[in-house]
Amino acid sequence: MSITLNASELQAIVDQIVAALTPTFQKRVEATAKASGEALYCLTVEGVAKRLDRDAKTVLKYIREDKMRAANIGTREKPQYRVSEADFAEFYRLHRK
Repeated sequence: MSITLNASELQAIVDQIVAALTPTFQKRVEATAKASGEALYCLTVEGVAKRLDRDAKTVLKYIREDKMRAANIGTREKPQYRVSEADFAEFYRLHRK
């Protein structure tokens, strides 16, 4: 038996899987933070850009060049990055003038 999917059908399935897994991912992040005894708050790319007074594209460049650590909770084709407060603080400490 063979199933043939076009790109949009496959992307729809991937989006459904990501949507189903996102709450599970969030629970794991919260459990990890609770176990380590620290609160974990994540910023979106737009939130980081606002704090740095930069464009979101600049923040994405920092992430892609591994200058800023981030977790991708989206897909490879449609990334949705989140930056922890600790990673943001480390980036800021290393790059402030």
